[in-house]
Amino acid sequence: MTNDGHQSETAVKCLEVVHGYERHTISRDAANMAIIKILHDDPNVPRDDKTISGISDYAIGQYFVMLDQVDSTSEDRHTLSRSRQATLGSTLDNEGGASDREPEQRDEGGEDEQHDREHHGGRESPLQREASPEPSKVSRKRADENLYGWKSTAPSTVIDSNIADTLRLKSNYLCDLKGAKADVLRQIHCPRFPSSLWSDVLANKYIEFGKLLAHQNALKPSPRVLERIGDLEISTGAISEPVTAIVNMGQWTSAFAIYRKAVQFVFPHRGDELESYYDHIVQLFNSTIPQDHFRVINYDRSVRLLVGDSNALALNSQQEFNQLFISHMLPYGIGSRKFQKMLIEVTGQTQAR
Repeated sequence: MTNDGHQSETAVKCLEVVHGYERHTISRDAANMAIIKILHDDPNVPRDDKTISGISDYAIGQYFVMLDQVDSTSEDRHTLSRSRQATLGSTLDNEGGASDREPEQRDEGGEDEQHDREHHGGRESPLQREASPEPSKVSRKRADENLYGWKSTAPSTVIDSNIADTLRLKSNYLCDLKGAKADVLRQIHCPRFPSSLWSDVLANKYIEFGKLLAHQNALKPSPRVLERIGDLEISTGAISEPVTAIVNMGQWTSAFAIYRKAVQFVFPHRGDELESYYDHIVQLFNSTIPQDHFRVINYDRSVRLLVGDSNALALNSQQEFNQLFISHMLPYGIGSRKFQKMLIEVTGQTQAR
């Protein structure tokens, strides 16, 4: 069976679970576990050792969004106020919490309470608990953000306005990364860019330029994956994009042009930063013999990896890249090929990248 066949069969099984939850034949907890098991049993589903389930958040998230949509529909039927929606949202997964709602309100929605009980497999639902007048039940206590350890030890440094603007937009996108990506893809002036990499752009993460060049020169479209967000279905790029090796200045320049358009589309204020970084790298190419252009390419990768892992750096924070410059641009830097060759001759081992 092809990968597309695996994906389709797995998707059908997961959608059956969602429909079962929508028909109130299965609880939310049981639906969550069933979807995780179906995805875990399919070897073609991308893995992520950093998650508890071992499955990528992207693979699981698209079906959990559908389950959330079912919950939202149920909430709309109860015409919850904004404040009660926030309370209910914090209790859905934990099936706990309550409020000081008056007991006579329970008598007004008998049919809705019966439906809500059936919706949760016969158990008392979070909505019913919320309506309970029992004083012993209290809402789950929220953490005091002022007591977060990293806030008390954060250095009181002045952040560059460009970096602050990037962090502000990034924080907003991360509140609903899937929704932000879907909105980008709906824009008429959306730049041509691999669909599967838009989330990394929105999160200001490292982008592999080889994937951009492969996408630009592709003769046929990448395999598509159908993703559903509520009632909206969008076709996204392949889970794993093909890669073209970047080996010279011309290829790097072409890839950077693609990258630059995408980044400026979601971070409009970064034009000067990207221009400055482009000039910096081009100057390095022009001052380095062609045989050593690999040094510039590796230096660029290391810089963009560092910036993607930091909230306090931008691509034009060149004073922070001195160590990377020494490592990759100097003949005996730890990242140079000569150093790698010498290390192999002496120890038989390569330096971990």
